[in-house]
Amino acid sequence: MPPSREEVIRIGIKHFADTHLNGFTFLPLAKERFFLRCSLDVLFLSREKPGKVFMHGDIDDRLETLFHAVKMPGCGQEIGGQTPAQDEDPFYVRLQDDAMIADVSVTTDRLLEAPSEHEYTREYAVLVMNVKLQATQRGEWWHVFG
Repeated sequence: MPPSREEVIRIGIKHFADTHLNGFTFLPLAKERFFLRCSLDVLFLSREKPGKVFMHGDIDDRLETLFHAVKMPGCGQEIGGQTPAQDEDPFYVRLQDDAMIADVSVTTDRLLEAPSEHEYTREYAVLVMNVKLQATQRGEWWHVFG
């Protein structure tokens, strides 16, 4: 009897996932061996006054934080003492490495939503991100999807 759809998915996840730190099994949607490049289009909304969008930190520091957030951690210090919850196996991340980011477009604007009682209004931001992956050549995955 052929394997069930769920079994095929589980086997595929184990093949493409990288088991890493603190019991996490990371599954990047884009890996170097897939020969992909990534473009990020970011809408950055904050409550700063017009013309002072980056009053608390400059744009390159904020973008560096964003780049680290979309990639797989490279060392235990990046995830601290956290361990995966039961529903975090695998733990999906967008990129294996932030070096795969080829293009970045950032649009800044003012966030007009009223703050909740628990957030810091000056440091709070909403980011809307569109991630586009583009193949640079035929990779190992081509026989599976192409």
